[in-house]
Order: sequence, then structure tokens, then C-alpha cells
Amino acid sequence: NAIQIIRLILERQEIKFTIEEATLYYKNFEPFGVEAKTFQNLMKSSLAQWKTYDAGKVIVSNGKPLGKVLIVVDGKATAHQVIPTLKSSSSSTMNIEDDDTNKPKKEQNTAAAATAAKTTTTITTTETKPLYSYVSGENGKIIGATGLVDPDLIGKNYPNLIITDTKTRILSFDTKKLCEFLVSNDASVEAAIFHMMYVDLVGSLRRHRTVSGVGAGIGMAVHDLKIMLQQACADGIIHPAERRLIRQFMEKYSIDDTQLFALLECDEVGWTKEEWKDGAKLEVMKEQEQTEQELGKVMQLVLSDIK
Repeated sequence: NAIQIIRLILERQEIKFTIEEATLYYKNFEPFGVEAKTFQNLMKSSLAQWKTYDAGKVIVSNGKPLGKVLIVVDGKATAHQVIPTLKSSSSSTMNIEDDDTNKPKKEQNTAAAATAAKTTTTITTTETKPLYSYVSGENGKIIGATGLVDPDLIGKNYPNLIITDTKTRILSFDTKKLCEFLVSNDASVEAAIFHMMYVDLVGSLRRHRTVSGVGAGIGMAVHDLKIMLQQACADGIIHPAERRLIRQFMEKYSIDDTQLFALLECDEVGWTKEEWKDGAKLEVMKEQEQTEQELGKVMQLVLSDIK
């Protein structure tokens, strides 16, 4: 017993947290039974990286693989939907007098025609529409954690653009390394992270409730369901746990499938009824099918080499 007591004392002496690490630990991890030593291992530089962003900086780019799990420890960031738009513009230039009388007449006429030509240009631009915010000190400050639930999502393109609203402190983990850490440690760390994920889904409702939403004739429960769908569907895939949470919410407030499908098809969510039933956006499924086909070809080549 004396040896165990000494060992515990030594272990506690070795554990040193910064102020922000200690705040994160006691607020988000210690309540779920995460040992201080385990949290210290989680915070090692090979796994966790701290970074500060000024206001207006992009922390996640849309249409690119994320590959990280981000926690907004201090500050605020907002997810934006990027909407591509096409704009056409036409212009013509005045024929400028040229004193180049030494050029042949045919060459002069060609140059004049070129300078007077009318041009039409099609430009692809983008507009951004704010969807929801991640605020430190509130539920909903974890980004990109869906890959921990479904590893097949790791490396997939993230659909939204996330920009800081204020100076923001971010703690990031490599998703694959974090998955390995969760497997090799007790379930307490996983429980703490999953709690941030799914409490985010419900807690975000308080941040998005507006008087205008109710005034426009949207019942509060339906409005809340819309926000839940926005966040659950943001990565292009609906996870079974998210689907179950939404189903329970619908049952509690007597929301039927007709209302659900109407919300899914609104601009802010952008899913079809078929995509909801399949559990993924069409483009995500196509990307997955393409990957599976490529893997199949590789397997065929390997098998043919073996034969």
C-alpha cells in the first residue's frame, strides 16, 4: 500500500497542465472519468496541436479533406455554406487611332477589327451563407468529429467553409491518430468527445432560436428540428446515432415525415427524401462508389499477380 501511495504521488507530481489545458480538462474531460494522466497523454505534441487565429481567418476550407478534429477552446467561428454563382459580362473597346501608317493596309484593318471587337466573359463567383457558429464556453465547439464515429469519412471533403469571427484559439487532433488513441485507451475519453458532439446537436438549438423564426409561422419544435438537420447533415452523411436523436425528437413533438422531408429540401439543408433514406448525399455516395471501384481494380490486379 505504501508503494502504491508513493507511486500515485509521483504520478501526480509529473502531471503539469497549462491554464487552458486545465480548463479544458476539468470542464470537458474530468466529468466523464478521464484520468489526468490519460488527458496528459492526449495533449502530447505528437497528437495535439494548439493554434491561434485572428478574426476573419479560414480554419476549415470547403471542398477539401479535413483530416482533423478541432475544438474551439476560446473565441468564435462560423460555418458558411458556399454557393457558386455564374455571372456573364460583355465589354467592347474603342478603336484607338494609330499613327502606324507604315504598316500594310490589310494589317491595319485586322488590328482595328481586333480593338473594336466585343467580348463576353463568364465568371464563376461564390457567395457565402452563414449556417451556425461554434462558440467557446458553449456546447457545439467541436468540429470534424464525425470521422471518429465512422472512420470511412476520414479523408472525405468537408462541405462548409469555417471562418473565425473573433480571435480564436483552436486545439486540433489528427483524426487517424485520435482514433488510434481512443481504441488504445479506456472509453472515458471517447465518452467525453462524443458528449461534445451530440450535445452540440441539441445545444445548438438555443443558439439558433430567433423570434423571427416563430413570427414567420414556423413552430418552435419544427424550427429546432430544422437546425438539428442543418448540423447533422452538414458533412453529407447522416450517422445512425444522429438519425435516432432526430427520430426521438420528432416523436416527442409529434412531427411527421411530411414536415421532415419539407425541411430536408429547404435551401439551408439541401437534401432529398431519397438521400435521407440512403443516409448520404448523392455526391458523397458517388465518391464512395468510385473509391470502392478503384479498390476493386487494385484487388483484381493483386489477385492476378498472385495467380
